[in-house]
Amino acid sequence: MSPSGAVGLFVYAIIAASQLKMRQRLESEAPERLQLRTLGYPWLTWVTLVLTLGVVASILFVDADARSQLYLSLISLAAILGLYFIVDRRSGSVPRKTRQ
Repeated sequence: MSPSGAVGLFVYAIIAASQLKMRQRLESEAPERLQLRTLGYPWLTWVTLVLTLGVVASILFVDADARSQLYLSLISLAAILGLYFIVDRRSGSVPRKTRQ
């Protein structure tokens, strides 16, 4: 597996997780804005996430040659997500809603 392949898996998983979260929020806050129905939602999204984790697990436990590249990709992902959360907290431009 190439490092760009691992990054592609991570991006795809983030998009799928975002779809779950954003769609649930939209359905609860403004269902009239929901104009498009997704085929197999939410089951297909969950299957995609599970299969993505399966690919990552198979690399970790089966493919010893690609394991070091996956570790480096995971470190890169952690750094990027860490920076995102730092910037998100410091910007404060969009107030977060509190759950009631």
